[in-house]
Amino acid sequence: MRSFRRITIPVGLARPLLLALLVLGAAAASFADIYGRLQFTIKSAADETPIFGATISLHDSAGVHPDITLLTDKDGMALSQPLEIRPWGVTVSATLFEPVSRQVQVVAGANTPVEALLEPLNETVLIITGTATKPLVLPTETQDVTIRPEAFTQTFPLSPANPQSLQALLVTAPGMVEDSVGQIHARGEHSGNAISLDGFVLPGANQGHYGQIIVPSDIQTADIITGNYAPEYGGETAAVLNLNLRAGTIVPSADLTLGYGSFDTFNGDLTMSGQTGSRIDPSSDARRLGYFFDISDHATDNAVDPPQPKPQDAHNRESDLNVFGKFDYLPDASDKLSLTLNTDPANSQIANRTGLSGDLGGYGFGGLFLSNGQLSAPTVCILDASGITPAPFTATPLTSQQADGQDINQRDLNQFAILNWQHTLNPTTTSNVSVGYTRSDLNVTNNNPGIDLANLPYNNSIEYNPSYSRDSSHAQAQGSVTSIYGTHTLKAGGVFDDQSGDESYQFIPGNQLALDALYAVDPRLAPAGSLTGGTDVLGNPIYTITPGATSPTLLVNRSGYYAAAYAQDTWDISRKFTANYGLRFDAYDQKEDVNIGNGSTVDTSSISPRVNLAYQLAKGLVSQVSYNRLFSEPPLAQGSFLGAPIQPCVADQYEVDLEKQLSSRQVVKAAYYIKNEKNQIDVGILIPYTQIGAYTADNFDEGHVKGLELSYDLLPKRDNTGWSAYLAYTNSVAKPTGYTNTGDPVPAYNDHDQLNTLSTGVAYNWRSGITASTDVYYGSGTATSTVFANGPRSCNMQVNVAISTRPILFHRMSFALSVQNLFNDLAVINFDSGFSGTRFEQGRTIILSTKIHLY
Repeated sequence: MRSFRRITIPVGLARPLLLALLVLGAAAASFADIYGRLQFTIKSAADETPIFGATISLHDSAGVHPDITLLTDKDGMALSQPLEIRPWGVTVSATLFEPVSRQVQVVAGANTPVEALLEPLNETVLIITGTATKPLVLPTETQDVTIRPEAFTQTFPLSPANPQSLQALLVTAPGMVEDSVGQIHARGEHSGNAISLDGFVLPGANQGHYGQIIVPSDIQTADIITGNYAPEYGGETAAVLNLNLRAGTIVPSADLTLGYGSFDTFNGDLTMSGQTGSRIDPSSDARRLGYFFDISDHATDNAVDPPQPKPQDAHNRESDLNVFGKFDYLPDASDKLSLTLNTDPANSQIANRTGLSGDLGGYGFGGLFLSNGQLSAPTVCILDASGITPAPFTATPLTSQQADGQDINQRDLNQFAILNWQHTLNPTTTSNVSVGYTRSDLNVTNNNPGIDLANLPYNNSIEYNPSYSRDSSHAQAQGSVTSIYGTHTLKAGGVFDDQSGDESYQFIPGNQLALDALYAVDPRLAPAGSLTGGTDVLGNPIYTITPGATSPTLLVNRSGYYAAAYAQDTWDISRKFTANYGLRFDAYDQKEDVNIGNGSTVDTSSISPRVNLAYQLAKGLVSQVSYNRLFSEPPLAQGSFLGAPIQPCVADQYEVDLEKQLSSRQVVKAAYYIKNEKNQIDVGILIPYTQIGAYTADNFDEGHVKGLELSYDLLPKRDNTGWSAYLAYTNSVAKPTGYTNTGDPVPAYNDHDQLNTLSTGVAYNWRSGITASTDVYYGSGTATSTVFANGPRSCNMQVNVAISTRPILFHRMSFALSVQNLFNDLAVINFDSGFSGTRFEQGRTIILSTKIHLY
């Protein structure tokens, strides 16, 4: 039974700051912005005099809100209410002037300037907003952000075999790399990508989970932030995914998508959206209650990058069901209540090795041996390079995990519920209050053949009969108040996250090498016994079991909290110069109780200054410079040394960016950053080489990351037709120094350091509704793909293509043909990696799908 304890906030800075958060009022709580404002200036093109009483009409591209009307004051200016961060249509009209229309992207947490020059009637219409073209680069944007609207995910194939994959969307931004088990690493990090849902940040990392937290079909617009963080962003700051979720539309709609293809892959998605209740305004069809439902299902025999090139479907089945609902209620013009619910159960088989050809191995413990029992050539090379001389041993023939009948299965469950209240105190001051509960469960069981601990073979391919579980829960309150005073946008707020988690581990070793490796990881996991004083062929100490001893079960209970408070100002110093600056306070407390051995406690806090500057150097050319102190809390249920808590990572990040608008639809950006970290958090497999899904976290004394990122975006035309394209390139090196918290030397490089990472795509949309697109992902790293020590690296490159028809059959049904990994590249991604063993790229997957517009 779980034990509960009262959380006591340490006396000192934490208590007054948390009290300050409560004093912000019942109206305080948004951790990350999904709102921004448009600041209009309307003038006559003849003499640039302000136009009083000009009408500005705002149209929501998502179809959720009714049109909003603004009138300019005597200075020709108007400030909009807070608007969701997505494109809004703008039409400006005035008596004796020609009306003008265009589309404007709302920027999170900023007042985006929109200037229009209206020509007198019967003369040419001209709009000017900063430059003579549509503004894609603004000095008011101080963050390093990549914006991906819903149309982007609908246009590019990204992940045809699994439309639920949020990771496929993330890697379209620079600084992101995907590893061989589907996890995303930002700027050389192993964890710490925060997901903000309509301002509420979901806590905790999910390494090792197959199930999704949120799926792309629920997202209206995604802001992928990788640097220049405002003080409001914290908790986990490797990257922040700031999501504006879909909501109920004024015009009800329902769509059903079904797809089937290679590896018995099935994809299904049903979305329903609408509004009900009384009218908000008699002149509008908008209703007070909006609803959006999404039920998506995914199943395949090709769940993860497999441990061999052929076949890819050996014990590699996965099914994932995601049920999502969002409800918005507008009781009056000043308030908005939102309830967001999500559950995602997933079941996965742990992929089995079938053995590799030649001298590459794929048999025995960790897949490090040949079928005749000898160490594979790459393994011997790696051991020799490490200064370990393999001990002599008697080789015996081996069969593969698949042939031995290995049957290990994993069940995930990710759930969250969020209640949010947005309140407008006056035309320049808004606030939010958010409370939420999140839960994440992971359970691994096995149906392997039984193991006799009294008669262990020296080596065989089934390493362990594992039974372990991890569950973690978070109860949160988050808050902020935002107010505009002239050229300043002030914001203050905070968060309190009450955390608890339970873990259970039992690994029954299937051979002597597995027993030795288990003891080397943590003696508490091994049956009672003693050391012989020798080492085995892999360099681990040889351990013998006391007769009659059994494998123990190690139980870990975690409890504690994370708390933060911040204050910031975004100052529009001039039309060309914007500064975002402020302070953030973070406090982290964790206590671990372990049934075998002693637990321990972490109790630490930090004050983080942030300064982010943006300056317009020339027309359409903006430079950003920043210094950020970052505090990243560790994942809750990812303990290292099983029961030893992980210290938060504190980093100093310096960044210089240069962004240039090439035309009304094209923008290019370069970013260079340096990051120096203390207690860098590293996540890897608990028992190296085993590939059975148990991940754990370590601390490295120091982390040092530096990188250059280049990006290019070509936006489609306003009616979403014509060419569109994106490119994201990263060249980065991540080198830790010192020792791990377990006393071992750190590796020379982080194993996901993005030596070269490229993600690019191009698409064309016809006016008839036909779309053709392709995207390419290429990744390499200095450690992830090493086949031979100090030898060449094997890099993976995946090409996806898709073509979809216009709606036919009563204009309600369209068809799409998608191919993932077009050229069937089966390149090795990892070989003998302690992080994920040996992994090959998935084979070609062909999917035929149809989308039916029900109403």
